[in-house]
Amino acid sequence: MPPQFIPDIPWQPPTPRLDAKTPFAPKFLAGHNIFTGEKEYWLADAVGGTSRAWPRRLEDSSICNYLNQLTRNLGLYSHEPAKQYEVVVVDAPYANAFTAGGGHIYITRQLLRQVNTEDELVGVIAHEMGHDNFHHAGRTMTRQFFWVIGVDKVNSYEETKRDFAKFVSAYNPEHNPWPALGEAISGIGRADELSADKAAFYFLYKAGYSPLALANFFHRVPDPTIQFLKSELGAAWPVFWTISLVFDSHPPNRVRAAALDWEANFIGPISEGSHADATAFDAMKNRLKFLDAQDAEKARKVREAADAKRKGQQ
Repeated sequence: MPPQFIPDIPWQPPTPRLDAKTPFAPKFLAGHNIFTGEKEYWLADAVGGTSRAWPRRLEDSSICNYLNQLTRNLGLYSHEPAKQYEVVVVDAPYANAFTAGGGHIYITRQLLRQVNTEDELVGVIAHEMGHDNFHHAGRTMTRQFFWVIGVDKVNSYEETKRDFAKFVSAYNPEHNPWPALGEAISGIGRADELSADKAAFYFLYKAGYSPLALANFFHRVPDPTIQFLKSELGAAWPVFWTISLVFDSHPPNRVRAAALDWEANFIGPISEGSHADATAFDAMKNRLKFLDAQDAEKARKVREAADAKRKGQQ
């Protein structure tokens, strides 16, 4: 039986703000980074090479093509418009996104379920693009390579892959908490998150999206850390939450949303109709629901088969 033909989702980008004045957009601050130039791509490939141990990728062509169209369009309004950007959807049950640099952005299937508009979706991607453009992955791994495996330079693609594999094997916060603790106490990770948020604000603004889409997402989506602490710690959670505010590498969602809301003071008025057309986004969400239903049906059949086998053995 020939494979089912899956048509692409028709998509048109929003009208960009080509005359946008953004004097307060964040500027890249160079830090110590051993992964510069082509070495950025060595690191990105090394991270991507571990994907066999990850949850499976979502291979649906219509969803992936849609995501990559809007991501490549967004890239034209980034700090590195000549870079080739690509989104990979990881079939994980929690909402998250990250980048290892080199234009590679990873987003989980659960996060696709969580966003309500294309503006929110592009806001999440723009945040990761900010990390990519500011080379946060390379700077973070420069610190971590030295702290965990004592490496302070890389000389080849193969050497980078070997060192990264060594790092992954050695990095275990449960048995060696010092690298993670040092990262948290330094505050660098938190500053990187806020600068990526700010970069996303201006990428969205220039590309024609609502620049407050990411702030709206943070306002709407509960902070998972707060929810966990409230449910697990009961009356003790406020004290522990205060401590985690000091040492955690990710600022709370409300803090991030407030920072983005403040940023809106430095651009012109934002039109009420400043958002993407919903047609393509709705088609993507409907396709995702269809795939979710298919997966649920497959899981049901597997459970029924296992139950029948177990009953037959009794």
